[in-house]
Amino acid sequence: MSLLRSLARSVQLAGYFAKFGTELLIRRPATREARADWLHRFAASAIHGLGIELEVSGEFPERGAMISNHLSYLDIIVLAALHPCVFVSKAEVANYPVLGWMTTMAGAPAACTGSAK
Repeated sequence: MSLLRSLARSVQLAGYFAKFGTELLIRRPATREARADWLHRFAASAIHGLGIELEVSGEFPERGAMISNHLSYLDIIVLAALHPCVFVSKAEVANYPVLGWMTTMAGAPAACTGSAK
């Protein structure tokens, strides 16, 4: 039963990627605020649609920088679902199929990897 549930959730998540990826392709948000809003709607819709419950302790900062040593990529989706924000990603993410393009379009600048090019 858990295999079927995992498969169904994977298909559902792929649907969110297709829906919001198409929106991103068509609208191509130009400002950081518009990109943060797109990412927030994508993440919040996916979290809600997949039935994931979030429990928040404390206040989410309204402005400024938040430094987080996240443990998984789910942390990024959770933070984006809570509040419109823009992330910094490692440079390699830009080369990931589909996700790299979406990350770049969502406004995430690549961090310096320390390697000379």
